[in-house]
Amino acid sequence: IYFDYLSSINDAFYFEEFMERASAKNLRFLGESDYFEMQDGFLNPETRETIQKLCGNDIVRKEQAMDFLKGRKFRQTLLCKKDVVLTRSLHPDRMKEFYFSSSSNPMDVTSTIINYDPLKILSQIYVKFQKPRGSYLEVENLLARVALAHLAHVWPRQVSFNDLLDEGKKIRNECFQIKGKPLPDTKDDEPALADTLFSAISANIVGFHMHCPDFADSVSQRPKASPCAVVMAESSTKVTNLFHRSIVLKKELERPLIKLLDGEKTIDEIWAALKNDYPDLKIEEVKKRLENFTKTGLMVQ
Repeated sequence: IYFDYLSSINDAFYFEEFMERASAKNLRFLGESDYFEMQDGFLNPETRETIQKLCGNDIVRKEQAMDFLKGRKFRQTLLCKKDVVLTRSLHPDRMKEFYFSSSSNPMDVTSTIINYDPLKILSQIYVKFQKPRGSYLEVENLLARVALAHLAHVWPRQVSFNDLLDEGKKIRNECFQIKGKPLPDTKDDEPALADTLFSAISANIVGFHMHCPDFADSVSQRPKASPCAVVMAESSTKVTNLFHRSIVLKKELERPLIKLLDGEKTIDEIWAALKNDYPDLKIEEVKKRLENFTKTGLMVQ
């Protein structure tokens, strides 16, 4: 409330006005840190056509129009120097440069979640991937289906394009062999996956990243939490995970637990330390919380 409404400098201004000030400092608009915020797919074709006529190739003017249409009051704008050469169009070929992650589970034609069952995923007419109460993407290509399902299965892990392509081929081919079907032609696999990932990013189904954090995807014998999260837990129940997202710890057990995860103590030793304050605590509960920390990107290798 203080920073939004009561701070000494609290002047409202439009995005175009902000960019005028930035331009005076030799800066230009690069984009929003959340790529999905720059997409206009939520608009009907007539509105998109009108915006194109009014704004043309003026990206700043288009973003201002999007603010009005979306009622957007908060932006996460990135700027760069004016002399930086920008390529505004993102092509599917660029997908090979990134890592990918997704928590969107596959669904059948009735919007029922399909548990990670590649055979069932491949047997559908198409598979739908949807954000909770959000956008969705229908995928027909067989390789792309199992690749996106794999991302949800290993969430929050980030997977490179080549690894995702290889894993998709492996899962699909194993399913074909189980069914006694001849293996499909693979020449279109790479462009098909790139096209699907590009569409999934634009629909906010898949996240794309330049860096893959060194997080643990399973609980080790001597678990170690992110040092940043441990420091934050000293003064707050809200900590930041390795994917720069806020995680709320439960004060009663999770907050003291994460402070013990220094990579030196075994799970038994951690349990024994916690029993001083929680005498009825079972080791199964400790392991359950450690699994949850791992799934939410709080653990490092």
